Amino acid sequence: MKSGELHSYGRCLFNKFCGFDKVIITKSLSKKLIDYVSEEIYTYFNKDNKKYYDSLAALEKRLFFFISSTSHAPSLDVEDMVNLKNDQTNKIFKNLPNNNIKLGYYIVEALTNRALDSMDENSSLYKLYKSGSRFSKAQLARSAVAIGYSADADNVVIPRPIKTSLLEGLSEEQYFMVAPATRKSIKDKSRHTPNSGYLERTLVMALSMIEFDLDDCETNNHLEFIVMSNKHAQTLVGKYHRDPNSTDREWKVLDLKTAIGFINRKIEIRSPMTCQNPNFKICKKCFGEKELKTKYVGIVAGQCVVERLTQLTLRTFHESGRANLPTDVEILKFFEDHLVDVETDESGTTLIFDNDSFPEKLITNQNPLIYGLTQVSNNKLIFTQDKSSIKNQDVIAVVNTIKNILKQGDVFQPIEDYYSNLMAAILEVGTIYSSFIEILLANMFVVDYNNKLFWRYHQDQTPTYKLGDKRLAAYISSRIGLLYQPNKNTIENISLDELEEIDQKNLTIYEKIYLGQI
Repeated sequence: MKSGELHSYGRCLFNKFCGFDKVIITKSLSKKLIDYVSEEIYTYFNKDNKKYYDSLAALEKRLFFFISSTSHAPSLDVEDMVNLKNDQTNKIFKNLPNNNIKLGYYIVEALTNRALDSMDENSSLYKLYKSGSRFSKAQLARSAVAIGYSADADNVVIPRPIKTSLLEGLSEEQYFMVAPATRKSIKDKSRHTPNSGYLERTLVMALSMIEFDLDDCETNNHLEFIVMSNKHAQTLVGKYHRDPNSTDREWKVLDLKTAIGFINRKIEIRSPMTCQNPNFKICKKCFGEKELKTKYVGIVAGQCVVERLTQLTLRTFHESGRANLPTDVEILKFFEDHLVDVETDESGTTLIFDNDSFPEKLITNQNPLIYGLTQVSNNKLIFTQDKSSIKNQDVIAVVNTIKNILKQGDVFQPIEDYYSNLMAAILEVGTIYSSFIEILLANMFVVDYNNKLFWRYHQDQTPTYKLGDKRLAAYISSRIGLLYQPNKNTIENISLDELEEIDQKNLTIYEKIYLGQI
């Protein structure tokens, strides 16, 4: 700490609890900064593992004692939750359309954002919400703003929204409307959490041979695709890229500003999918500049992708079948900033804004993002009913989409489309560094199944077959396949040539069983 610097008592006390003799942690902490705190403690104690773990244990005890024995424990003021909605917001919620799901969903999301953004930053509710220790956005919205739209037992969005919050209470009719969604969320948690764990096991085994080897394989091969959104652009930061329309053919590290400039445009990137590092490994340049402290990048990729899905699968239990639909950022922001009233009758719904500079994509007649627009009148938009059925895009639907993309089968579309479809699905639940997504597909495509010719190393030929996450491990190495799935079919496919090369002094238990030694 520099001489003369001033810090709050709480910040100084936390640093003391960490075992520091000076103020090192200066950021406002949240769950997202847990790794930052851990790293600072590890570095402070000169990367001594014992001192590091002792310090973490001591920190836990001190924090628990502090919260348990003082008046500084975070508490929730119900009054803060009651005041999240003003009279105008309440009036709009009462007039939500019953038969235009997409329109109503935009209104609910916009008003929710408006309510949460208006929170007093000094309130306990705001601090708990921002810290990540209590309330996700969906949980707080359902508790104190409005439940909005829910899905039924078949994961189809119910066209009638719940216009009140849990804090205000539900009528008997509303209770039974959301009951199927609640039961579905309980079932999804128990059914799909083990499936996510199994998917992680298959991916980790299938990708275990992908390691860092060379610094640069010096290939000019690349992946070319269209950057889909701001979130997609964020996943590309740190990748080596080129502009296909530029005469400059040097590979350069991509920053966020440049990545955003490629939205809705094609970009060329160095990729694990096209890396020429032999033996299924990848070079660091094809991976990008993201820092990784292990060479086992394939295992990290499998864990990173599925861990996110597993956590979100568990979270579905708390959201009780809440509808989750894609929204356009520009339109949602316009609703949030300018919507002042909603009028609903049997003929349709009228939206009244304080601004008539509508986004073009909102009022277009070609491929509209919200259906049912019949009239634009000054600062008003008039929508008719839209009774079309809409499938909910919850985490379970995303997991199933990812599983289908990773299944084995014939190749029926360009390679870059597999990447784009997989990335689009994952972006529904979060942002993950693009190279981790690319690693999932890196060794899946073959041009000659019988001769084990991989498209990655024969890009002048057309890929014909995609191995899938379950077939990949055994196809590349029958020994890995034996470890992954030691059943009758796998054992019959073991290569005798590989078995002859096994180190007899270091056999796995499965190899010992196969050889009759157990």
